[in-house]
Amino acid sequence: MAGDNSLSDYATLDLKEMMDAGADDNVKVVVLCDRGEGTTLYEVKKGWLEPVESFGNLDTGDPSTLALFLDAIKNRYSYKKIALVFWDHGDGWQDAAFDDSSRSSLKMSEIKRILDSRNFHVDFLGFDECLAGMAEVFYTFKNSSNVTVASEASEPGFGWDYKDLIERLKRNYSWNGEDLGKAAVDSYYQFYTNRTEYCQPDCTLAAVTGKNATDITYYVNLLASYGLNGTVSLLQDYYYARDNSLEPEPVYFPFYVDLYSFSKSLNATTTDLNVKIAATNLMSVIGGIYFKSTNSSLKGVSIYFPNDVYDYFDAYFNSSVNEFTGTLWDDFLVKYYGVLP
Repeated sequence: MAGDNSLSDYATLDLKEMMDAGADDNVKVVVLCDRGEGTTLYEVKKGWLEPVESFGNLDTGDPSTLALFLDAIKNRYSYKKIALVFWDHGDGWQDAAFDDSSRSSLKMSEIKRILDSRNFHVDFLGFDECLAGMAEVFYTFKNSSNVTVASEASEPGFGWDYKDLIERLKRNYSWNGEDLGKAAVDSYYQFYTNRTEYCQPDCTLAAVTGKNATDITYYVNLLASYGLNGTVSLLQDYYYARDNSLEPEPVYFPFYVDLYSFSKSLNATTTDLNVKIAATNLMSVIGGIYFKSTNSSLKGVSIYFPNDVYDYFDAYFNSSVNEFTGTLWDDFLVKYYGVLP
């Protein structure tokens, strides 16, 4: 829980939700919480928090803090299944936690490296933050977790409803990660269905399995390869489709597009049969993930696809920062914009 920033008050509210639910003999809830005045490892009890260990004001943007938390879990607790949630601001494919005191952030690629270095596979991986529901993120963690849960849209400050989600899990403690993923989506949707004033333009949450992520990546690669090797006329189809795609956060992040929307627009625009088939198959894969939204305009998965060269970020093409450079998508973008990273 990276709350050393403008979300500190919401961290307090979400901790209260956890306490309202409490833990039991079958479900244990452990939180490493930083709200800017020190960092504490808590066990959540019914109605209260039990401090397990206190630290100085740790930098939640430092990978060593995540390593400390995972080591504490392994050394202090035994478990059959584990869910790991990152709570904070988010900006999509790159960052999962921001620490204002240290002016730093935790990169998705750093999370992956820490998990791999400790051989720490989780049953459920969640991102309670804005914009993390991207093809890049689901690809990064496809082998780290059985299911990854994230929103492609901005999240309201209230985030997930932890009281409801923990209570669901306590009633069904034999769930596997995919079951919990569906419950997280259902809980989030239920919480915001009658609070749509907080959802601009949409409150969404998707539970994407490793197979889902692999299939999405396969068809993204196909579309990228056709764009790379196609004619100027075909590339113009991609331009037109991009211009007519939905953006999950058009004001502050106009360089992300809803992947289903892009595929649908491309399928309707192009006459290239291979591209049409790949776009249709990608729509089918995305349509098969477990996903809910309050507005139904977005479909659960976005991708980095700036509308013009001025939103082209060099960091995206750095393999040490972005795992998705293992695909052809970044190569396609280089051709699309006609520039080199």
